[in-house]
Amino acid sequence: MGAWSHRAIAASHISSVRFPRPPPTPTFERWLTPITVDPHRESGQNLYRQYAGKKGKIVLNVQWVHECVKAGALQTYHTNWAECKVTGTETLVTEKARGACD
Repeated sequence: MGAWSHRAIAASHISSVRFPRPPPTPTFERWLTPITVDPHRESGQNLYRQYAGKKGKIVLNVQWVHECVKAGALQTYHTNWAECKVTGTETLVTEKARGACD
């Protein structure tokens, strides 16, 4: 094999390899975390109350995901969140009423 050890060969290869820098990644609205909920359910309203006004969080109707897919692009504040931003004033639909509609 020769006088080179595995460690010396590995070290010499590493020092001669140039790793390209990854391209800068765009931030999602400056690190905004979307929280998708069904605003017509009590659990969705509870999550809205928990996260509304918290820095770095936005509460969106779960329909927002479908709107992004339909548009073929991420819907952000530039597109008014595809009109899916939860306001807390949405009408609650009870499980009983929901079952009647299904």
